[in-house]
Amino acid sequence: MRTRGYILVALAAGLAIATVRAADEAVELDPSGMLHRRPGAEATTPSAGAAAAPDRPGPNPPEPSLIHVPLASFATATNCVVDHGRVWLNREPRQDAEGCLVMEAEEASRLTPEEGRTAVGFDAADGCRFAANVMDGTYDFVLGSGGVYRTWYRAWFPLAGRWNHTETLDGGVRENVTDSLNGPTGRWVWVQGPTRSLAAGPHRLALDYQGGARLDKMALAPESFVPTGRGPTARYARADVAGRVETPVLAPVGVAQWRSLAPNALGGGGTVAAFCSPGNKESWEAVAPDGSLPATVTTATSFAGLRVALDLVSGTNGVTPMLVGPALCAATAPPLAFGNDRVNLMFSRSGGDLVGVRDLVISNTFLASAGRPHPLVMQRTLQGGTLE
Repeated sequence: MRTRGYILVALAAGLAIATVRAADEAVELDPSGMLHRRPGAEATTPSAGAAAAPDRPGPNPPEPSLIHVPLASFATATNCVVDHGRVWLNREPRQDAEGCLVMEAEEASRLTPEEGRTAVGFDAADGCRFAANVMDGTYDFVLGSGGVYRTWYRAWFPLAGRWNHTETLDGGVRENVTDSLNGPTGRWVWVQGPTRSLAAGPHRLALDYQGGARLDKMALAPESFVPTGRGPTARYARADVAGRVETPVLAPVGVAQWRSLAPNALGGGGTVAAFCSPGNKESWEAVAPDGSLPATVTTATSFAGLRVALDLVSGTNGVTPMLVGPALCAATAPPLAFGNDRVNLMFSRSGGDLVGVRDLVISNTFLASAGRPHPLVMQRTLQGGTLE
């Protein structure tokens, strides 16, 4: 194929397209360390055909962009459970003296949220945590004695209508459970579920809870029991009062400086203390209660990786802290942009990787999407030569 002396950029399928500012694009890092546009970031449209000035040192260098680096995985987790961005103390539900077994909905061993949603929240007015927008929730429990048990759900519905969910017990047939038929809305109510004959020993309950309905807790109780108000309190065979998680060294591509840490703890009880350690140091420094990192980290003249530790301690009421999507805030220098009055190529300042293409004619910027193969491929041609 004969070509002219241009740099060609091929855009693979699945490329994210957005209208953005030239130098201060709001971006995030995905778990693989790739930069991408933050959903919902404000955008402005440059005039069509306007040329972007070359990104070169000068009296007014471009301002860094702030990004969030999620703490998505941990090197160690002591007495803690980690699942889909949630972190909490390890607890094993058990029956109380009346034979009731209570499971807090947000403490599922696994919660898969609906796409783009968060699976847990906190109702400040009621003082309870809850699960919602759940595609799949898994609850493991052990019954000390066999018998006939009725399931109860403490639920909240946003609108009047027919509300239902599906569930399976111990991998059996999936059942459809009616939760409300134009019943109360905007307040917590107890909903009666299936009655089952259960043997003593371990069991697994799996369910979905979607559409904006909320689930505070579930209770397996003798047939004669009817819950009211807040209902019975969860009891535990094991309830660790303290635990700790530590990340590996975090050094994502594109980060120039660490700024702050947000543990993102839900209300309801328990405390969290955060610590950080630059690079591979063995010592830890405390993070301020407002999330500010130590000056030794934020004022470092050169970028270094960072380890983070989070200490969880249950409250006096025995409630575990619940972290939802803890993350670091960091600054990244805008990518270097080179080009002409029609197109700019954007390169990472740290690694030199091609991270984007800015089309000045149609005022669009093409950036790598999160969780997908890198969509940008650059190939070089010689003047009047063939494509390499």
